[in-house]
Amino acid sequence: MPILMTKRAGIWARRMRCLQLLMSDSGSNSADKPGILGASCHMMSVSQSASRSVSHDAMPSTNTAECDKNPGEVTLKRKHSTTSWLSSWQEVIQNQHHREPHTSVTRPGTYMLPVQIMNNGSQDLKRFLEQVGTNPKEARYWLKYYKKSSDVNRPFALVHVDDDVLNNPDMLDSLGSSLSFLHRNNMRPVVVHGRKLNNEEEISPEKLKKIRHQLSSDSMLIVSLLESHGAPARLLYSNVIQSSIRKSKYGNVEEINIDPINWCLQSGHIPVINNIGESLDGQLLAVDVMEVTEALTSSLQPTKIFILNTAGGYIDEDKQVIANINLPAFLENSENLKWCSKDQIQKVERINKLLMDLPSYSSVIITSATTLLHELFTHNGSGTFFKIAEPVHKYQSLDGINKDLLVKLIDRSFGRNLKEDYFSIIEGNMHTIYLTEGYNAAAIVSKDISSSVPYLDKFAVSLKSQGQGLSDTLWEMIQKDFPSLFWRSKSTNIINPWYFKKCDGSWSDGDWIVFWYGVPDHKTTSGLINYALDLESSFNLSQDFEREESKSF
Repeated sequence: MPILMTKRAGIWARRMRCLQLLMSDSGSNSADKPGILGASCHMMSVSQSASRSVSHDAMPSTNTAECDKNPGEVTLKRKHSTTSWLSSWQEVIQNQHHREPHTSVTRPGTYMLPVQIMNNGSQDLKRFLEQVGTNPKEARYWLKYYKKSSDVNRPFALVHVDDDVLNNPDMLDSLGSSLSFLHRNNMRPVVVHGRKLNNEEEISPEKLKKIRHQLSSDSMLIVSLLESHGAPARLLYSNVIQSSIRKSKYGNVEEINIDPINWCLQSGHIPVINNIGESLDGQLLAVDVMEVTEALTSSLQPTKIFILNTAGGYIDEDKQVIANINLPAFLENSENLKWCSKDQIQKVERINKLLMDLPSYSSVIITSATTLLHELFTHNGSGTFFKIAEPVHKYQSLDGINKDLLVKLIDRSFGRNLKEDYFSIIEGNMHTIYLTEGYNAAAIVSKDISSSVPYLDKFAVSLKSQGQGLSDTLWEMIQKDFPSLFWRSKSTNIINPWYFKKCDGSWSDGDWIVFWYGVPDHKTTSGLINYALDLESSFNLSQDFEREESKSF
């Protein structure tokens, strides 16, 4: 029974090759690999007499899927294919189909998909590749990292959706596709939306009625949107938010009833919550949506808190998205920033207070619905990332440093083993070691005896800390302490574009690139280049292991 026909397309062949690398993991069973569809994606059973054919121009070869005699068993067969990646993709799809038998009734943890959304797996794939791109290493790492660290007893993400997003068709489509992707990969989201209210605002019964009507329409829109993308959703009403009256029909959040939320998550549904609360005597009250988000975050303790808007984050005076805001340090200088209004400062203060009550690994991200997956599955991200910054300590010697942890960070960052005598060699020329409290980032600055310009010997940030602002925090400290500096990096280093942004000048011999800043004298830079190129390697070149792709040189 053919249900899927596709044609060749070169760009999709390349992208699907990347997907094959994304899902590959040597030394582990295919059932343990993080599939692009997720274990909870079920297709409704189709009788043998039924026939449905859908054409996809974006796929590179012709395939058919046939239902066997046993309900729920689907066998994919490839016809006239000359590419090798598709067999792995078929195996993954088969594993998803065989993992649980199909059922005709809804039970906890399972659901039925209507026929028109049976191919949402390919839509997930398309959206994933469009947002993340064709670099599978980053996406594979983050997908495995999030799935491994997910907790069945709490949601992965709380997603706060601004009203503007609901009025944008393109963002709505991206929102539904992205959240359904997370849901199918066991990265369970909780959605909250509603109206921002002023503390001084008077709400009459008539106004509350209008607010409730609009919220009901928006909630049904979100639920329908998620289910149209294959992710079952449930609207949770006012009994979730237990409120007290502040004035008129305006209320405060007193407590969150998490039982309905947990029921939704455990039964395989995405909870959708608006900002209508209920008092002890059953009176309905309007609550500020940000206050609801804060209360839900405190009760649910998610790993990620997303605030989705149409701007994609906080925008600076040059109309660029602010990538990272490290708290609480940002608040100390926020009044001097031209782009930061009083209203934005108040929002950052609320975010800072919110993060203080969360585990250290939690973070808040303001981004767009169209770049949600890019924010999650790439090192650079896409929106404004808020996090309580890991403290950075400075040392003038190895005293007080856990040398084993520092060596481990450097080894994993460079993908090679540091020579045992490295620290004894540079000890005489060592100037400053910068090291974060959790040993997730480090920089080693040494003295160049032939000039007054210090040499940045090592700069390493662990993979899990990339995209969290640690690199910029570390670099800002170095720049503050050293008005001039030079360093070298392999010409094949994937983060050289980041170094080019930090330097005033550079020179390359093909194998190495020498960077510097704060050195205007050409004669001096010539000596710095020669010094850097003459340095011996700090690593045992004969020993090699899998590189972590961290920021390093």
